[in-house]
Amino acid sequence: MNKIAQALMFIPILFGCTSNSENSGSTNTISKANIEFNIGAAQMVIDIARDIEAGKALDENTWDDLFSSPGYKNYLVYRDSVWKKDLIKEAMFTVFDASNSSRLDSLMNLTVKLDKNFMKVSLVHNFHSIKTNLDEIESYLEETDFSKIFTRADSLARAYLPTRARESAADLYPVFVVVSDPDGRVQDKSIILDLNLMFEMGTDGLIEFIAHEFHHNYRGLVSTYDTPLMEELNKLHQEGIADLIDKEKPPVERLGFFSKSITDTYNTDYLNTPNNLRMLDSLVVGYSTGEIDETVFNDRIKGFFKFGGHTSGIYISFLINETIGKEQLIESYDNPVEFLSIYNSVAKGLKNEYIFSDDFMDYLREQEALAAAKAENEYKN
Repeated sequence: MNKIAQALMFIPILFGCTSNSENSGSTNTISKANIEFNIGAAQMVIDIARDIEAGKALDENTWDDLFSSPGYKNYLVYRDSVWKKDLIKEAMFTVFDASNSSRLDSLMNLTVKLDKNFMKVSLVHNFHSIKTNLDEIESYLEETDFSKIFTRADSLARAYLPTRARESAADLYPVFVVVSDPDGRVQDKSIILDLNLMFEMGTDGLIEFIAHEFHHNYRGLVSTYDTPLMEELNKLHQEGIADLIDKEKPPVERLGFFSKSITDTYNTDYLNTPNNLRMLDSLVVGYSTGEIDETVFNDRIKGFFKFGGHTSGIYISFLINETIGKEQLIESYDNPVEFLSIYNSVAKGLKNEYIFSDDFMDYLREQEALAAAKAENEYKN
């Protein structure tokens, strides 16, 4: 995987974390979970940062201890883990070692872009922000009642589950705080949060952000879908629903620390959703009728929705919510085909919205039935 593709993998959840004040208050849904929360890796980063600032020599055991901590062991689970470790070490020395001030100034003058340097530059910007607020961040870790924040986030996440799913919902994954690219993610049965992102979001923003991640945890990945098409639609659906919790309706003026060009691309893709849906319909129907062969179809469908599904997903969710409310959306929380069916019924009553063809919807229902039959067969066996 090239580094630009890797960069694109890091950003989807961050784009879902803009605060939405509608959800900042309390909810009547009660949290059920005891949530494991581990800040050890973040505390180790602060200690190492202070040692570098003080000019202390660091041996490889220091870094081995850091990257073998529970937080980083759960963060560094992919093939790029060695690359990430090297970039984190490099960023920390660049930011906290005074002898590297010229290099730091040069990197801080670079705009964070979705190019081969995305991870390097974003890490330097993130660690520099931590350096600027190091004392406050250390106090934040020591003094914040995270159990209260997580309990409120859990209640908010469960408010976006249908009643039928609340009591049977899976246990929440443990939450680990690290310092990395300023993002949050669910991966490998854990939730990873960046310390600086948490600090900068404020209490209400953090509650909403974590609730978004908890919703992913509760919903799961709907593992019965294993074709590129259904995986892509599942991604669209899971982000569209979770983004109702914490996301501002685009177009937006700012996306975290990202450049104006990235923000503009995000807004453009959101506004282009009707055309994206039209292209999807044509592609799927072409494949279902044999006009497009399987290899070409799968190549074109993988990654079809940009920004991890956030832009088109939230377009659909906001359209439905603003037209008929979010109750049906919540009921559809684990069924991507029903999600698009609700959208279609709403779009038929509106101008300038794309309406999926009958052939498209029929094909999706066939795929849903096949997935259900496969799941039942696997359960019996």
